[in-house]
Amino acid sequence: MFEYLIKLYSKEQSNYAINKTEEELLIKEYLQVKLEYLPNNPNAQVNFFMALGIKITARNPKPTPENPIMIRNCSPEAARYIWTSLMILGATLPDNRFDHKSIKCWVKGFNEKEEMGYIWTFSSSSLYENKFKYHLNEKTITNYLVCPPEQFVMPLAIKTTAISDANKTLPNAIDSEIAELKITATVLCQLAKAGRLADIKKYTVSAEEIDALVHHSIWGDFASTAGAYNALMVATAYRHFDIIQYFIEEKQANCAIKGGRNGEITLLDCAKRTWWFVADADASLIQYVQRARLKSQQIELAHDFVDKIYDDTPRMQLETLINTTKPKSVCVEVVRAYEQTSNPSVTSTQTILTFLSQALDLQDKESALELGQRHQLNQPENDVNTAFDYYLKAAQMGQEEALIPLERLAEEGGVKEQLELSQLYRLFFQNDDKAAYWRAKGIEISCSSLTP
Repeated sequence: MFEYLIKLYSKEQSNYAINKTEEELLIKEYLQVKLEYLPNNPNAQVNFFMALGIKITARNPKPTPENPIMIRNCSPEAARYIWTSLMILGATLPDNRFDHKSIKCWVKGFNEKEEMGYIWTFSSSSLYENKFKYHLNEKTITNYLVCPPEQFVMPLAIKTTAISDANKTLPNAIDSEIAELKITATVLCQLAKAGRLADIKKYTVSAEEIDALVHHSIWGDFASTAGAYNALMVATAYRHFDIIQYFIEEKQANCAIKGGRNGEITLLDCAKRTWWFVADADASLIQYVQRARLKSQQIELAHDFVDKIYDDTPRMQLETLINTTKPKSVCVEVVRAYEQTSNPSVTSTQTILTFLSQALDLQDKESALELGQRHQLNQPENDVNTAFDYYLKAAQMGQEEALIPLERLAEEGGVKEQLELSQLYRLFFQNDDKAAYWRAKGIEISCSSLTP
């Protein structure tokens, strides 16, 4: 009756033995299927789960009561479909026969007794008697089986009914509807772990899926204490620089999210840490991740600033500026936009200075330059000493525009400023001529002050 299932199982088992790699999506991901993600017709549902049962069985040969196939992490209705498909295969496969004792379902709401009849039979109210026996179709099962892993899990990854007819060849159907596909955070982590950027780009990926934390996403189930990580952290841990850039630069992933067991692991930790399964990260990867993480923290700081100063229409304009532009410094741009739409008071001016100081703490060199300008030009007391200190910090972070005002202030200042400028040129810009010039000027003033 089910001879074609034996043929499909044997072929799937051979394919799995040949193509098995560490990067293949784990079977546990398939078990997170929700029926509402499938096309709303019994033919698609029955044959998808029958294909799933074949894949599970091919990867778990000869299950026993002591070493059973486990069903978990799915809805009770999905568990009924998976259990039924496995029971059919256990009764059909001549070299891999097993019964309900070799299938353990840990899904609350699933009742095995309601599905079972006598030995090797199903009850009259079972899913088999009401759906499977009427809709099993060799061609449709085959169409699901030939899909690559990430496309096979498409029904659990999408929340639309892009594939309305499961009888058409699924790879072609998927290609034609690829723009409609959504991917779960779990599957995205697996693709990121495998370094499969081309496959990731087949889906509509948002920052929400990238940022979502997923348990066991780095090591797998056997590391039950490893905690949760998101797709960007997984790609970073596995050193897939192209995926890291794609998530950050094109999808605006949040680099400030923390993972691990207790939210103690940062993205930078993932880049720096020596993981046992990959090579050490090089300096360029660490620097890139560090800059990106600081940028995310600056954006969060800008949102907090907007929350403090606005509750009306200009607030929306600033939020749009934060979310849609990529200026050198989002913090400086937000402050300037705010001042164009408002008449800052003494209180708000102090709030701005505090905000820019916090941005400076996040290594925002543009904020350091802005603080220097504000203390030099905009303050009533014309605080040139504080301005010099901010310009110096900006230059130390690589902001060459700070050098011109630094030289002007050093010219008007004393020995301290001139020697600090000399040291800046020597250590940060490797300009020995400038370093020697300002050192000589500082020594000259120092000596002249000692002359009676």
